[in-house]
Amino acid sequence: FFFSVSSRLLDILFFCVGMQVLVEGSPLYNQVRVHGILADGREVDFHMPPIGVGDNAGSETDLHSGDSLVGTRRSNGYWVRAPIAAAVPPTYVTTTCEGYTMSTRDWDPSTN
Repeated sequence: FFFSVSSRLLDILFFCVGMQVLVEGSPLYNQVRVHGILADGREVDFHMPPIGVGDNAGSETDLHSGDSLVGTRRSNGYWVRAPIAAAVPPTYVTTTCEGYTMSTRDWDPSTN
């Protein structure tokens, strides 16, 4: 579990100034929380969807549903990296790479 999530999180951390990655929950049912500051000064704070195994899956009520958009690829080729905290309307940072050049842009899911 941790390595598959970590590969997605490493891409997020690439363009951040300060970031903290926490594992919350029990050893059998947990999730990752990411929060910190992007290079442009905006704040991110989100949870990845929880993951559970065995009989304990879903038994903890203090976990969040998580953000299922983070780590997905949009039809335009950009990857959803992180939601901007307190953005109205909700806004995500997305990135794409061509060769050694990375491009970022904001995305409002309501506009698709």
